[in-house]
Amino acid sequence: MTTRRSFIAAAAALGIAPAFAQAQTPAALRIGTFLSDSGAQASFAQDGGYFKKHGLTAEVRFMASGTAIIPGVTSGSLDVGISNVGSLGAAYSHGLPIVLLAPGSVYDQKKQSTAMIVADPAIKTAANLAGKVIAVNGLHDLVMFATSAWLSRNGVDASAVKFVEMPFPTMPNAVGRGTVDAAVAAEPALSTALSPAFGQRILGYPYDAVNDRKPFLITCWFTTQGWLKAHQDVARRFVEALSETSRWANADPAQTALILAKHIKLSPDVLATMTRSTYGRSLEAAEIQPVLDLAFKDKLFSPAIAATAIMPST
Repeated sequence: MTTRRSFIAAAAALGIAPAFAQAQTPAALRIGTFLSDSGAQASFAQDGGYFKKHGLTAEVRFMASGTAIIPGVTSGSLDVGISNVGSLGAAYSHGLPIVLLAPGSVYDQKKQSTAMIVADPAIKTAANLAGKVIAVNGLHDLVMFATSAWLSRNGVDASAVKFVEMPFPTMPNAVGRGTVDAAVAAEPALSTALSPAFGQRILGYPYDAVNDRKPFLITCWFTTQGWLKAHQDVARRFVEALSETSRWANADPAQTALILAKHIKLSPDVLATMTRSTYGRSLEAAEIQPVLDLAFKDKLFSPAIAATAIMPST
């Protein structure tokens, strides 16, 4: 039996009382996210009025990557943040009091919003990447070890490539200039790279190697156990606001694309062709465990971690 936590069930599991039992006292919330479609739920909730609806005054801060957000949350300069599941597992393995709150984006084979981009016509297959430089948005996180697994599946020793860290929005320019040979870009950087202005192309989809092309959670919203214990009502409101936001974003990608374009300068052709992220509606161990297993295999942490260890307890 899989362990599953709907947004509201997760709130209950965390000991958070139902909305009707508590007053909506205004509360401030400092949120860390990054500039990509997969990290845009907070922007959608802010601009779409869902934070306001749930009595939250949110300050959304944009950072380079999920790995950069974790120290902000654990140090107390941020209340909640988003990061990839592998990095959250690594943080937990190092003794940081991480607890998941809500799902972020979900891998969907039919809606690939992250891909390996290249410009050099000589790079035709994964084998041509041996000895090359590949940009990822964070070293030793999900994108990097998913890429390592994808390279291995295509007969390339991952140690034969050099990984460099780079924010998603800067990747198309870096690939175009030849600063890096390839990059693993998420939307909207992916569509920017594929647009006529850049003319780059997709070499492959590294996330295919994570869970044999079955769904998994790419990112999760999280906080610390101490903050959660002290702010249960605020956490509940945040979880419920994201639940409504995710439902809206999945159902109305055209409207949320306009919000994304507000925060990231996008040309009309990029907006028109962009593959949108899918946002999760529940925390499910079966969709978290494959990422933790791959991170463990890639020696990101040891010993292995069970998904339930960083999920809300029952």
